[in-house]
Amino acid sequence: MTAVTTCAIDQAPRDTAITDTWEYDAFGNVLNRTGSTPNEMLYRGEQYDPDLGLYYLRARYYNPLTGRFMSRDPNEGNIRIPATLHKYLYASGDPVNRVDPSGRDDLFENVLIEGGSLPSYPGVRAAGYATADLLCAAAKYLASAFQYWPPGAPSPIGIPVWFIKGSAAGCTGLGF
Repeated sequence: MTAVTTCAIDQAPRDTAITDTWEYDAFGNVLNRTGSTPNEMLYRGEQYDPDLGLYYLRARYYNPLTGRFMSRDPNEGNIRIPATLHKYLYASGDPVNRVDPSGRDDLFENVLIEGGSLPSYPGVRAAGYATADLLCAAAKYLASAFQYWPPGAPSPIGIPVWFIKGSAAGCTGLGF
């Protein structure tokens, strides 16, 4: 199954020509390539180390031949999502429908940040990840502040206490 095709484009005024193309299987192995432009940013726009034969995904290295990371996942995983408990799987073993650009929690980056439909541009992911990290830090702070708040009592900041605590728990479950 082919998952991704990437093109390198040489742009000239009023003219755009495709100089190189790469075709990959679902796990990032090159099936077909045209052109010879040097390029380290390959499968899903990730950095490839030709000396190691591995992709660098920030938290750890990924081997496309095995579909596994070379080191353990720094996140604990989620008992409700069994595939996240496997410490070496790339994209929970489903690279067609998921991505794992940070080498951490694919479900969050693909579904929550990217909405499952935005292109997987590193800048979009990085901005989404940073925003999520900030929002989760705020939710956890507020949850600790409302830890002993009386049940059913209105929140002085206009956000329901159950929502704050639920958001903080969700962030923890997603590894934030």
